Amino acid sequence: MEPKSIKLRRAVRFRSKQEIMDLLEKYESLKMQTSLLKFCKDNAVPTATFHTWLKHRHTGKYAAHGKFIALAVEPVPPVETVAPLPVFASVKL
Repeated sequence: MEPKSIKLRRAVRFRSKQEIMDLLEKYESLKMQTSLLKFCKDNAVPTATFHTWLKHRHTGKYAAHGKFIALAVEPVPPVETVAPLPVFASVKL
């Protein structure tokens, strides 16, 4: 009987949403210095999985800055003070 070669499976690692967001931010900061393949290999992430994370981030599942939306501050014009109106009627008891 001939021994069969056993192909080892890659261990599935589940990451939390925070870990995924941290890896995406780390990649954004290192994007100019390293390739995506090297980054994935160094962090033990399959490239297809990383591309899926990037797609989800683009669609809003993994927001870059949490769930808050940055708003532009617009100057508010000052409130004009109006002179009091003359008395229309007065009641004496």
